[in-house]
Amino acid sequence: MVYIDGLDRLLFVLASKDRLTIMHELSRERLRLTDVAKRLNASVQEASRHLSRLSSMRLVERDGNGYYRITMLGSITMRMLQQFKLVLEDGDYFLTHDISFLPEESINGIGEIAEHEHSSNLADVLNGAEKIIEEAEEYILLISDQIIIKPEFIAKSIIDYNKDVEIRAILGAGSMSSGEYRKIKSIFHDKKVSIRFMNNIRFAMAINERRAGLCFPHINGRIDFTYSFKSSDRTFHRWCKDTFEFYWARCSMKNLQSYTN
Repeated sequence: MVYIDGLDRLLFVLASKDRLTIMHELSRERLRLTDVAKRLNASVQEASRHLSRLSSMRLVERDGNGYYRITMLGSITMRMLQQFKLVLEDGDYFLTHDISFLPEESINGIGEIAEHEHSSNLADVLNGAEKIIEEAEEYILLISDQIIIKPEFIAKSIIDYNKDVEIRAILGAGSMSSGEYRKIKSIFHDKKVSIRFMNNIRFAMAINERRAGLCFPHINGRIDFTYSFKSSDRTFHRWCKDTFEFYWARCSMKNLQSYTN
């Protein structure tokens, strides 16, 4: 059993909707005790008890003018609580889907994808990926165990509008023949297209400079293309891009050389 000294006291203090509300309000602005009571629709005495408990864990503090404010420790704690938002809102999904294969940095930061929308059928998932490609102005990043968006569609979205878009894709090893690769190179002509290959890809992502979407695998290991997370939230986008770059730096290019011969 993992035990962290003081964790029980911290969780007790946080296990109150009113105290979480206070921390949220104080993260936006400083407040006097009477203002806190009004935000809670509570008595001054009750608000004072909540503030005392938060202060005992150094999550909030009172300044010399009588205003309460959130501390840096409190701000860090609020950010860490975002991890629970994903668990609470998508708990049923993660009972049947796996993220254990992801790099440690991505797992530790999984709460960063909490602000998202869902697509819950194959057609909507594919339409969402196509929209990300169509709206790209700077770059397109793709990762999947197979080609799910036709190269002709991607090329049309870029060439027809004369976009200077960089494309990087990670595909499953063995998912493309040499003939298919040469066809892709001919479709895109002199456009900036890079393809790398990786064994055992277990998730899928489509990313442009503003928006991202991703699909995780069922616990049986197969990518679930019938359900996706998608968002233009900056934190969500950063998590997706960082995860892509992790794999891009580690996947193989050895098959690419044989395709170009």
